[in-house]
Amino acid sequence: MSTMLRACSSVAIACALVACSPPEMPNPQDVRRNDASDSATPVDTGVPPTDGSNPPADSGVPMGDGGGGTCGSAYSPCDPVRNTGCMAGQMCVIMDAMARRSTCVAAGRVAFGSACMSANDCAEGLGCIGGKCARWCCGSGDNTSCRDTSIGGRPGATCDINVTNTGLFACSVPDNCDVHRQNCMTAGDNCYPISMDGTTQCVTPEAGAMPGASCMFRNDCPSGHICVGTMMMSTCRRVCDPTNMATGTFAMCPAGMMCQRVGGLPMNIGVCGTMM
Repeated sequence: MSTMLRACSSVAIACALVACSPPEMPNPQDVRRNDASDSATPVDTGVPPTDGSNPPADSGVPMGDGGGGTCGSAYSPCDPVRNTGCMAGQMCVIMDAMARRSTCVAAGRVAFGSACMSANDCAEGLGCIGGKCARWCCGSGDNTSCRDTSIGGRPGATCDINVTNTGLFACSVPDNCDVHRQNCMTAGDNCYPISMDGTTQCVTPEAGAMPGASCMFRNDCPSGHICVGTMMMSTCRRVCDPTNMATGTFAMCPAGMMCQRVGGLPMNIGVCGTMM
């Protein structure tokens, strides 16, 4: 369930963000998740997933085939991505990710994006990944698998959850949450921005996430903060609204700080920086 945007130094960026073009925001969709399980029991597969079509170079995680849903053929006897090799009313789930072993289980009724405890909870074609029912997919570019409604997909879903050690990815669906109000429906989830078009997503933050701490993944940061910087150095910065149009706890900066633009995000989503 990765790196965000960069802020020179806390003082220099205050000027750079206003006087110069906004900095880039690499991999804004990446999220670290450590609670995924797609198993019938469920079993602990030892698979802590990260979320992102562009995982860190040192993650050791295969990128999948980039589309077409063929990566699931590495599993036997059934294919969890295409949900083939099982009888009607069943779905293919991963039993042993390291050994690439799968099995067929009776499908449940929980829909894509809803909470689950095990794969048995989810509707046909879905797996219980990171505590939510979702489609498996094959990495950046394989949104087709995510959106194929004949196998449990949903319109608008994207292949951006990198499930560590499985060789597979999973699909996520956007949430209509407000980063300034932090109004996620699930207790404990934080609302994070995903793209320039204003898409947001509710994700569980990493334990111990702190303001100002170094970060690599979007959910390394606490509520109302986003990971900004470069691949080499990023920190959790408080979110704010440079347009002064938003409302909510995190719409404004604390005294002595100013709201700065963030490249790759909507105009109303910035970060607080130290005033010169």
